[in-house]
Amino acid sequence: MANKKLEDAGEELGISKKDRARIRRQRLKARLFYPVLGAIIVACFTGLGYAAGGSGGGGYPYAGPGLALVTGPEERKGGFKSFIFIVSTTILSAIGFAAAYKAGGHHGGSALYNVFSRRRYSLMAGYQVQCAVWEFTLRCNLRCSHCGSSAGIPRPDELTTKECFKLCEELAELGCEDVCLMGGEPFLREDWLSVAQCIKALGMNLNFVSNGTVMDQYINKIAWLRPKVIGISLDGVEESHEVIRGKGNFKKAVAAIESLRGRGIQTTAITTVSKINFKDLPEMKGLLLKKGVNWQMQVAMPFGNFSKEQMLSKEEFYATALFIAKERTSHRFEDLPLVGADCYGYYSKFLPDGEWKGCRAGISAIGITSDGSVVGCLAMGNDRFIEGSIRDKSLREIWGNPNSFAYNRKFDATKLGPNCRDCKHGAKCKGGCSAMSYTTTERLHNDPYCFRTIEKETGLPR
Repeated sequence: MANKKLEDAGEELGISKKDRARIRRQRLKARLFYPVLGAIIVACFTGLGYAAGGSGGGGYPYAGPGLALVTGPEERKGGFKSFIFIVSTTILSAIGFAAAYKAGGHHGGSALYNVFSRRRYSLMAGYQVQCAVWEFTLRCNLRCSHCGSSAGIPRPDELTTKECFKLCEELAELGCEDVCLMGGEPFLREDWLSVAQCIKALGMNLNFVSNGTVMDQYINKIAWLRPKVIGISLDGVEESHEVIRGKGNFKKAVAAIESLRGRGIQTTAITTVSKINFKDLPEMKGLLLKKGVNWQMQVAMPFGNFSKEQMLSKEEFYATALFIAKERTSHRFEDLPLVGADCYGYYSKFLPDGEWKGCRAGISAIGITSDGSVVGCLAMGNDRFIEGSIRDKSLREIWGNPNSFAYNRKFDATKLGPNCRDCKHGAKCKGGCSAMSYTTTERLHNDPYCFRTIEKETGLPR
């Protein structure tokens, strides 16, 4: 029955058995064919290098050219042949590994970056802040039905402009690379331009997430700032978008996207998927295809304004993942740069989902509420898991406290919940997305919306 539900959900998104077969072939290419091809090329040409290396290289093709510098003419001749073969090996191996990378592999094919692409994290000594997501204000002109922040009215004691500047300086001191201003609606705060300028002046990348409804009056200032990327919420076709966000707001969001792209600003349409807009995805693809707009899909989670009854079933969730995989195999990434957020995963036997190494909250990502509270991730619930306030301690003190973000920094496999306890990937995965886990099961490291779990329950792959 579960399989039937999944197939029905897939059919609603236009996913056929032929599509599933193509997805499987793509996965096999990413994980097996291209890496093996690269290895064969290396082996073949290394062997030829041995054959051509002569005595000058002592039989070691990679040593040949170097050792030939201190030997006689014949040895140098053999060494030169070896050098030619080494260059050939390098070029052809690069082609094989590039093919693997294009198909979804990385470092020779360990499928780290494929359908569900994620940015690369490199930890410095201790824990390095790489991305700060800042709830700049809770003020908002909309009352969206899935808003986890229940935005609308500003918090009673939001950070002053001076405090915002100080926070920017502290983020820069910690080596933060990206700062994303969101809300609420960030452009409703009067000092948004000054704070945005401060972020840029301190050498950090500036990003925004907006509902797009008030952007027209600020578009020239935004273009002047040259942000790295701006995310605009686009939650379905017109009818669904306006059920979620209110009448008249769909065209404003589309106009904002077009205006940003017209000024050469990298733009991402962010779609939060629920039962309300689930069936809109194929039509949305038509709206965004070849428009030069990134498309990120994420799952509406049951906190804030959003009711659990409207959340996707596991089968619908998996069907949206199939949709992402289908479109990624059907179109060039440049034509439809579609990705799933970190709530999509993990360790699928069927989908090329990338290698998930656990929630980044408090590891390389940080969330900051509009009144200065510090959390690992705003999606876990803005007022949950607060590690401190920048009004009481410096951000460096909070981040550097060995007891901060203990749920991730001090994680071990004994902390896995019942959904993840018996999984062989549990120690590495850490139980999936912390936000999804907590909002659906009221505990961490226990994400039930997991590809591998769903495949086990439904009998996939088949």
